[in-house]
Amino acid sequence: LKALVETDAYDAPALKLSRTFLDKVRGPFYSLMFLFVSNPTQVFMVRFRPSHPAAAHWACAYFFATCGVAYGTVMSRIPAIKGEVGLNEAELGSALLCLGLGALTAFAGAGWAQTRIGSRPVLIFGGLAQLLAFPLVGLAENLWSLALAFYVLGLFNGTTEAAMGTQAILVERAAGRPRLSSLHALYSFGGLIGSLG
Repeated sequence: LKALVETDAYDAPALKLSRTFLDKVRGPFYSLMFLFVSNPTQVFMVRFRPSHPAAAHWACAYFFATCGVAYGTVMSRIPAIKGEVGLNEAELGSALLCLGLGALTAFAGAGWAQTRIGSRPVLIFGGLAQLLAFPLVGLAENLWSLALAFYVLGLFNGTTEAAMGTQAILVERAAGRPRLSSLHALYSFGGLIGSLG
């Protein structure tokens, strides 16, 4: 975890100027959208230099792989979960919708948090919380508990994905060559392992 890139070196005057500009030119709605869901690395990042770029790459790769494992594990067991909880197709669809709602909530919150404390602490928190949250799906006994479990899983999975995306961009910039494709391949590989496990 120490190998993750520190991303708290934001240009505060530029941040303030950008918000002021958006408030005046694009209106409050666009200002809020910019503040909550924009990628902070594209606007506010002015300096970063990981002390060990290779270690930062593998630390970032770990989170991509674990996200894939968690997602693959849950998604491959949807038919079993449906039968165990006793849901019909409509109820299962409603429960799965909560997974997306949790992720949408997380994208807004994670973007806001990264502009204030950086992506490293957000990623560490999201990754640990996700590993603790995904077993909750298997403990659900009815529609409402399953919907809540999916929402919590989506919330922490979305938090992790937003922060690890920022980390991946920083790792790629530090390396000076493409890294995103290999990192997303690890996500897919993790999903495959999770579905077979």
